[in-house]
Amino acid sequence: MIGDAPRSPHTRVPGWLENDEENAIVENARAIPEYGLAINIGVEYGRSMSDFVKYMPATAKVYGVDIAPLEAYTKNLLEAKLDPPPLIPGNSADPDTLKLVKKLIKTRSIDLLFIDGDHSYNGTLADLNIWTPLVKVGGKLLIHDVAVSASPEHPTHVPHELHHDVKRAIDVWKSQSGDNWQVVKAVHTLLILERIH
Repeated sequence: MIGDAPRSPHTRVPGWLENDEENAIVENARAIPEYGLAINIGVEYGRSMSDFVKYMPATAKVYGVDIAPLEAYTKNLLEAKLDPPPLIPGNSADPDTLKLVKKLIKTRSIDLLFIDGDHSYNGTLADLNIWTPLVKVGGKLLIHDVAVSASPEHPTHVPHELHHDVKRAIDVWKSQSGDNWQVVKAVHTLLILERIH
């Protein structure tokens, strides 16, 4: 383990996901179409990226965006015998980072956007406003660390205070984005939405 980060039962890469959340990520990675595109904002140790690499179609692409130097990410994926996808270093809320990603993806739309970056209200709202317009109709948005109510699987779950900031940012963004998105499901602190317009 790195610090207290548990390892994935799927890839053995460490990271801050509950197993049921990771199972939902795996399910959505498998649903990415051939030649599809995923963007992972907030990569850290690489646990979610390892799921994309292992379970999405071999013809699909995934790019990670993260502000920190991530030597552990590359090391962890190589140890798991997975090719580390390209990382875009930079703040996901910075327009220059978005420009860099747009150069890489050209005119392609995103099939799956996973947001697990800046968990502040302003940071989450910026990520939602900047990145969700690139998601295609029918594409998925997965947001980690959202304050949701306790579930039968997690009856004693008490959200971290930043999880409430993430939830508040989502509520504001949804009120501004109209009826373009619908909630598919929530798994522990992972919220899954689909673009419908």
